[in-house]
Amino acid sequence: MEDTAEILRLHSSAPTLPRAVAVLLLDVWDAADDRALSSRVLVEVHEPGLPAHPRVVLRGNGVAFAMFLRQDGARVRSLAARAVALTEQAVGADHPYAATQLGHLAIALARVNEWQQAAELLERALGVTVAALGREDLRVARHLNNLGLVRLRLGELEAGQTMLERARAIAEQESSAGPELAAVLSNLAKARLLNGDPEGARTALSKATQLVERQDNIRRPESAAYSNNLAVMLAAHLGIPIAARPLARQALTLGESSGHGVIDTYLRNLASVLRSLGDEETARDLESRAVRLIS
Repeated sequence: MEDTAEILRLHSSAPTLPRAVAVLLLDVWDAADDRALSSRVLVEVHEPGLPAHPRVVLRGNGVAFAMFLRQDGARVRSLAARAVALTEQAVGADHPYAATQLGHLAIALARVNEWQQAAELLERALGVTVAALGREDLRVARHLNNLGLVRLRLGELEAGQTMLERARAIAEQESSAGPELAAVLSNLAKARLLNGDPEGARTALSKATQLVERQDNIRRPESAAYSNNLAVMLAAHLGIPIAARPLARQALTLGESSGHGVIDTYLRNLASVLRSLGDEETARDLESRAVRLIS
C-alpha cells in the first residue's frame, strides 16, 4: 500500500504527466568507453490512450518515467514493480499495456546494472506484445530496441544487433515512428560498430541525426545525444575530429539548454575532440567542469 500511495502522490504532484507512456533506451556514446550503455537517456513516446482502465492503473503508468527522471536505485525498481502488479491485476498479464509496464521495470533494473533480469523481463514483454498485436506493431519495435541494447551490454553482440535490425525494419514502416526510428538507428549504429562495421554504423547514425533535425522545430531533450554520438563516431572511430567539433559543441549546447542528465559526458567528449585538435587548455577546462558536475 505504501508504494501505491507513492504512485498516486507523484501523479497528483505532476498532473501533466502523460497517461500512457512508453520509454526507449538511447545509448549515449562516450569517447573513453566503447561499451554499449556507458550512459543512457530515455526517449518518451506516447501509447494509445486506454480510457476504460481503472484510474489507479492509469495513474500508475507514469510512475516509471517520473521516477527515472528523479533518481536511480531500489526505490525506482519498487515503484515500477508495483505499477506492473497494479496493471496486471486490472487488465491481465497478457495485455500489451502490461507489457509496457514490464518494459518500465526492465529499464529500472538496467539502471541498477541488473542486466540479466532486465533481459528476462524484456523477453516477457516482447512475447506478450507479439502475441497480442503481431510482429509488425511499433510497440514490438520499442521492446526490441531496449532488449537489443541490453543484449549488447551482456556481451551478446550478434543477438543485440539482430534485434535492433528487426526494430529498425518495423519502425521504418511507420510514418509516425520518428522518435522511435531515430533512437533505434542510433543504437543500431553502436551495434554495428561493436560488430566491426564502422561504415554501417556511420550510415545509421547519420540517418538518425538527420531524422531528428527534420522531425520538428522543437528540440526534444534527447536531441543532444544524436549530435554527441555522431561526434564521437567521427572523432574517436573515424579519425575526423575537425568534422566532429561542431557536433560536439552542439551536443553540449543542447544538453545544457534542456537540463540533460549526461552533460558531463558531453563535456568530456568535446574535450577529447579539442585535445586531438591541439587545444589542450580548453580541453582541461571542459574536463574540470565535468568533474565538478559529478562530484
